[in-house]
Amino acid sequence: MKHQRKSLLCILLVLVIAVACNLPGNTPKPLMEDSNTPQPAPTDISQKIDPTPTSTPTMAPADIQFHIDCTALDASEQSKCDLFVAQTRDLIYPIYRELTGTSLSKCFDGVYYTILPGETVAPEAGGQAAGNHITYVARYSVDLPYTYDAHELLHTFNYCNGALDGHVFHGALMNAAYSRLNVSQEGYFSSRANAADLNSSLFEMVKTSSGNDLYNECRGILANHITMAYFDLGEDATVSMYKSTISPNPVTPPNDILSSIWGADAVKVQMVLEKLGENKYSLDVPSCGYK
Repeated sequence: MKHQRKSLLCILLVLVIAVACNLPGNTPKPLMEDSNTPQPAPTDISQKIDPTPTSTPTMAPADIQFHIDCTALDASEQSKCDLFVAQTRDLIYPIYRELTGTSLSKCFDGVYYTILPGETVAPEAGGQAAGNHITYVARYSVDLPYTYDAHELLHTFNYCNGALDGHVFHGALMNAAYSRLNVSQEGYFSSRANAADLNSSLFEMVKTSSGNDLYNECRGILANHITMAYFDLGEDATVSMYKSTISPNPVTPPNDILSSIWGADAVKVQMVLEKLGENKYSLDVPSCGYK
């Protein structure tokens, strides 16, 4: 049963083909966000995808320098590394800057990628972000059909502006980015149906969970609900919810259950719950303190 629960949690937190699930302690780590249990290798879907972006947003160029270190790879891989960092800088960064209202230049002198060989960058982690330093293995970054980083870079934005992380808004914000790039393939764009199906299972699981399991299940329920809100309420509403967590000022303090699960982030979660209610999209899960 415990193995099945962990497997479901890993499926739950899959937000991009490069990475899968994150099982931290009771509160998210402030400096490090890792994404564990890598998904199937990119060759599993490469025959289905044209790796060239079909839409390039017309936005102001990046206002911060992007760097990449691929010295751990064979020299023949350098061209893929150059493409990866250039497309992250020119395609993904301007979209996230607009969505989050945050320029990383206000926090950092640059964004630094390190690409490594092998299967993981840490136990069961295909990619990690520590502030403005992001590490990936090649198979989940430069070797992917879509050659840019839409996942770990979002952690860097959250670290800069202080928004709620824990992957809660990854589904919605990554969907917004992929939509602008006309990317709708499974493994990248998160479907509403999948989020709804996962929550139907998690609603039952939280009734008997505790500790880290409860935290991850409650985190997953909120993330899935926000992903569904992206489809039902639209991009503007979900982006507004995200921004409300940067300097949260909820009407009501977090309840004891919410505080015990989310710790210092409980006030940000309470802000999200109130914004959901304002949009008539409330979430009622007493076991998680969502009410």
